[in-house]
Amino acid sequence: MKKRISILYMLPLLFSAQLLNAQIVLNNNDLPKTEDAQISIMVDSIQSINILPGEKGENIFWDFSYLSGEESDTQKWVSASSATNYSKFPLAILAINKACTKVHSHVTHTDIETCKNDFYIKNENGLFYYGSDVQGISKYSIPRPVFPILKYGDSIKNESRLIYYSSGYTQKVLHVTGYSKADAWGTIKTPAGTVNTIRIFTSETVYDSIYTDDSAILKSKTEGNYYYNWYTRELGFPVLQISKGILNQNSNYQSVRYAEKLTYVTTGIEEVPENQKLVTVYPNPFNDKATLKIYPDFNGEEYTLLIFDIYGRIILKKENGIESEMVIERRNMEQGTYFYQLLNEDFNIKGKFVVQ
Repeated sequence: MKKRISILYMLPLLFSAQLLNAQIVLNNNDLPKTEDAQISIMVDSIQSINILPGEKGENIFWDFSYLSGEESDTQKWVSASSATNYSKFPLAILAINKACTKVHSHVTHTDIETCKNDFYIKNENGLFYYGSDVQGISKYSIPRPVFPILKYGDSIKNESRLIYYSSGYTQKVLHVTGYSKADAWGTIKTPAGTVNTIRIFTSETVYDSIYTDDSAILKSKTEGNYYYNWYTRELGFPVLQISKGILNQNSNYQSVRYAEKLTYVTTGIEEVPENQKLVTVYPNPFNDKATLKIYPDFNGEEYTLLIFDIYGRIILKKENGIESEMVIERRNMEQGTYFYQLLNEDFNIKGKFVVQ
């Protein structure tokens, strides 16, 4: 695990000539993590509409160093289980704080911040948009991929479904079909610097329908939406985005944004290094049951314990009465890899175990 650092401190970027010509392969470590913060610069609309995504293929050099923009947007990733409406999104692993407000408490004499959130599922296939509570609860019954993990030349088809209004026998539904392909790799230059990237192109068709008493009416069909995302290692956020689609709340014109920094930043909460071995599961792998042991450094603290499978489905959630040793029984767990997460407001400890 990485030791988290202040958002005011950025890791230096060190590149060699050899690295700048290397093809990269993304994996789960390149997805956003709890307490990461990504800062993006939004390019003004006049410049955005004229920008082309450039060539596809191998060892491409894209020069977007001329981009300009003054408006910035910060996304703060938090553990979904800490969000107010987490129970509505039980498969979520991550959430993004949005629409935050502060109210001064005359009891504690402190400002209390409350936020709305977008919720995401994260697994070995990438990052999936699950829904939002920003304007009421809107939840994808079929989550949609927003950061698919693909190797150069690989592609996937996908579809997602969002019921955005429901009353009695009437439902308003967005059905989205998409196609994603890692269509290029190479080196990209933006105002933030130069870095190796792989580009993922996604096309999108949106069907907006009304269902009433087993009948369906197609209100509209939007074709031609697209997303070009350039990704690098361990950033957790696109180096550059060129898009026209509903994920950016706009299907009418192209928008462009780029990462302000080409390294992850965090919000100050530390993850405990693995080498301190504060939590262990033994035996690991196991057949029938194992013991999860929390070492004395954390006795007496208040924690939430989560155990979930590779698809992000929560197998166990325990918030009170967490003891220094807990027995994990196999019960209905199938053979495979599972993950645990022990967290409170100060620490976030993660690990995995295997059921044989």
